[in-house]
Formats: sequence, C-alpha cells, structure tokens
Amino acid sequence: MVKNMKDFTLKVRQEILSHRPSTVCCRRAMLAGILINSECGLDGTVYIRLCGRDCTETARKLLFDVYGLETKPEYSSCYGRLTAEGVVVSEKLSSLLSEMKNADNISAEPSFFRCDKCRQFFAGGLILSSATFSDPEREERVEIRLLDPVTATKINAFFQNSGLFPSMSVRKGSNNLLFKKNDYVEGLLGLAGAGKSAMELIEFGLVRDLKKDMNRVSNCEINNIASATKAATPQLKAIEKLRSFGGFDLLTEDLKITAELRESNPGASLSELCSMHQPAISKSGLNHRLQKILEAAEKIGGGKTD
Repeated sequence: MVKNMKDFTLKVRQEILSHRPSTVCCRRAMLAGILINSECGLDGTVYIRLCGRDCTETARKLLFDVYGLETKPEYSSCYGRLTAEGVVVSEKLSSLLSEMKNADNISAEPSFFRCDKCRQFFAGGLILSSATFSDPEREERVEIRLLDPVTATKINAFFQNSGLFPSMSVRKGSNNLLFKKNDYVEGLLGLAGAGKSAMELIEFGLVRDLKKDMNRVSNCEINNIASATKAATPQLKAIEKLRSFGGFDLLTEDLKITAELRESNPGASLSELCSMHQPAISKSGLNHRLQKILEAAEKIGGGKTD
C-alpha cells in the first residue's frame, strides 16, 4: 500500500507508462494527451512545457516515433518540480493539437482516434501531463488542469462519452476538471489502463469507511459515558454525603449494594447498572433505590444534594 499523495501519483504514472502503445494511432493519441497544454504558433511551431522527467522522455520518444522529430528539452526547477521546455516545428503536430482547441463540434470524438485502444492512451497521456491526485488516505479526488477553455470543454465531453462526469471550475487562469466521486476517480484510472491503481483506491476507500465507522461508534460511546456520568453526579454526591455524615451504615442492605455499585461504576448507564446486581433488577426498581439514597442524603448534612 502506498502511504501518501506523492507515492500514489508516482504509482499511477508508472502503471500508465508500463503499457506502451504499439500502433501509430495509439502513439499519436497518447502524445496528444501529453501535449494537451502545449501552445501552437505560426508555421507549425509548437511550444512544449512539461513536468517530470518520465513524462518528458515519453513525449520525446513519441515525437520521434510518430513524426520523426528530435527534441532537446531544457530542464529547470519550478516550485520544487522538475520542468522541461522545448520547441518543435511540425505542421502535422500543430494540426493535431489545434483540433482540441477548435470550438466546432465540441462533443465529437477526436479524429485521431482510430482504434479501441486510442481512448486509453489519450486518457493516460492526460493523466501523465496534467493530473493531480489528492492523498488517497483522506479522499478520492483528481484534478486535470487545462489552460484553454475550449480544450477543457472538449476534454469534458470526451470523459462524458466515457461515462465519467467531472465538474468544471476556473482557478488561477486554468480550467480544471474535478473528479470527486469515487466511481468517477476509479473509472478514470480504469479508462487510462491503471486498473491496479483503481483497485488500490477501492482498498483505501474501504479503510476510510471503516475508520469513520469506528470513530462514529467511539464518539457515541464517549457521549453515552459522559451523559451517564453527568446523570450519576447527584447520586455520587449523595453517597459521599452519607458516608461523610455516618448515614451510609443506616441504609438497608439493598440500598448499600446499589450505592456501592454506583460508586464503582460512575459511567455506567441505568441498564448496565441493573445487570450488575445479583440477581439483576428492573430499571424501575433501580430508580426506586437511587431515589431512596437521594432522600436519605437530603435528611442529613445540610439538606438536598445538587
């Protein structure tokens, strides 16, 4: 089991990268997903900026395999993350990426999907370059960050066609697709070919639910004990008063037994206190005895016990 967000994100990326696209159309689809936030300029110029060496090196290999392009990215550190930047010139690549920025026919499937596996590799590329996972021990949540609003709308339509329905938000100049429901997060991983990671998320969810149930039971027990202790306070003060003023020995044997059980078990409920008697007594019988103890304490040592 992974232990935090960083470990889980790394595990997802490794699982996606373990499935290499074998056909040209799948390589093209994965490359389109990885380069989804690249900017297209004039004359086929494409400005690329990626985070992470594994994502960058995968993009380099795909650029060469699909378009024969050699790239030499410049690496730098940005807020503690390894970032790579580069520029390539390819009208075919520019046309491929520009399709996702075209507002015409928003809900249509990308034209570069040529086989059933293209969807998987496109989703995998999106996750590699643009997805951020929350700590799975706390919640299941994935955010896909997209710079262009039209692209975000088209990607949202792609996911909806796949049975996933993320919410959309705009924050800090980017358009984000948020997967919050467990089924959607697990479905996203399954779509991208990260089935093992999806199963691990299900395990995390079971552990989270178990912890919530345990906390709920624990809180309920604590509240019950606190309530029982609060209710027992006047009874305990009455017993203490009887002992202090010599009235305890004047109680009947039954009342002494009840008083001693209450002293020994201040947090016990009335039902629990009933079962502690040998033989057990009824709740009305217990209330009668406790009332007698309170009345006995009121008659000595200064009156009523609060």
